[in-house]
Amino acid sequence: DASSLRNRRRRSSAASSPRHVLEIGAWEGRGTQWLLMTLCRNRGSTLTAVDTWEGGEQYAGVGLDLDDAAHAGEVVEARFDKNVSKVTGVSPNVECNLNPVRKRKGRSVAALAKLRVDVFDKTHGGGPFLGYDVAYVDGSHYARDVMSDACAAWNMLKRGGVMIFKDYGWDLVMRHLPATSCPRIAVDAFVDLFEDELLVLERGYTCVVQKIANRK
Repeated sequence: DASSLRNRRRRSSAASSPRHVLEIGAWEGRGTQWLLMTLCRNRGSTLTAVDTWEGGEQYAGVGLDLDDAAHAGEVVEARFDKNVSKVTGVSPNVECNLNPVRKRKGRSVAALAKLRVDVFDKTHGGGPFLGYDVAYVDGSHYARDVMSDACAAWNMLKRGGVMIFKDYGWDLVMRHLPATSCPRIAVDAFVDLFEDELLVLERGYTCVVQKIANRK
């Protein structure tokens, strides 16, 4: 019937539409590769990667030494560039229509604040930017940083968009760490605070929520 036809057309249009992804915490770009291959395949899609590419002190508590030459900031960033270019065929540092990746280098608090001003005050992909379709939160594991990143990204996520909290279950793996050094308490608090604006889709090792309303 006409209703079924309209629904099929809407689904087809959504499936072929450009997707805009915000990745907080990109590191060597392996997660970026997955996001590009699964979510950014349609023409006009973009991925904005926010990272310092310098690592974080959080890893000292899990026995990882990132102070050696192999983990120097410029070396890690070079690996990110190489891994991303394997998917896109072009360096993420080159501004051209073939490059879907936009790098935002810096600490997330400042980078996300500047990003909000830049993308909402300018056109994005040839037209007004209405918000990100996906926000992938995988930066600092410290609870207060997770909360800060989530709140900043939420304001840039469009209605119907999805936020993915990577390593929500970090505390179950790193049991020796205090709760404040893990994402869970921040994510749980975020879900409670924004309960009238979101729907929880998954709550396992990764937590996934969908934005169903904008703040009135």
